[in-house]
Amino acid sequence: MPTVAIIKPIVTEEENERRKQILYDILTRIAYKNIEEKDK
Repeated sequence: MPTVAIIKPIVTEEENERRKQILYDILTRIAYKNIEEKDK
């Protein structure tokens, strides 16, 4: 995605991995919340 590259400064691989981990964590939490809501 070129737009993201333009807006964001260049990040290291390490920083990129950390951000991905945080993103996945948030997404899984949201997914689990949705599943729990459906079970009620």
